[in-house]
Amino acid sequence: MLRSVFYEISPQSQVIIYSKRQYGDPKLKKPKELKGIRQLFSIEWIPKKCRCACFIHNNDLYIKHRDFDSIEVYGSDYEFRERFVYKDTFGCVVLRGEAWILIKDFMLDIQNNVFEPILFTYLAEQVTGELGNCDWERFFEKIIKAVKSYCK
Repeated sequence: MLRSVFYEISPQSQVIIYSKRQYGDPKLKKPKELKGIRQLFSIEWIPKKCRCACFIHNNDLYIKHRDFDSIEVYGSDYEFRERFVYKDTFGCVVLRGEAWILIKDFMLDIQNNVFEPILFTYLAEQVTGELGNCDWERFFEKIIKAVKSYCK
């Protein structure tokens, strides 16, 4: 069956924040669905500082994001500032948050050859709730390319 040039496959993926934590919360546990499944690849969120592990289980993609919803704190009015090497107030302290992100039916979108810019924009919009977040769009673009190279 020939597909029309004007027919566009819409993405079926859904982004779900499986679990998340902020600075001071207990450590995140690996989802039960991933027991015995090894990491396939990792993607850089911040070059040379933060890599996010990616796992595939059935048609779903799990991402352990190590810098999700982090908070930057400026100033010296916080008691934890004393624990850091530099006690000056010239920089900020990042209170890092982490999350397990589940993208349901992600592999179906890859197998159906959904147009990449539509897919990574769609996923970024689900995470942030706004259109045009370049950091998330670049992140999902890297993931799509890595998954496509993995599937070959």
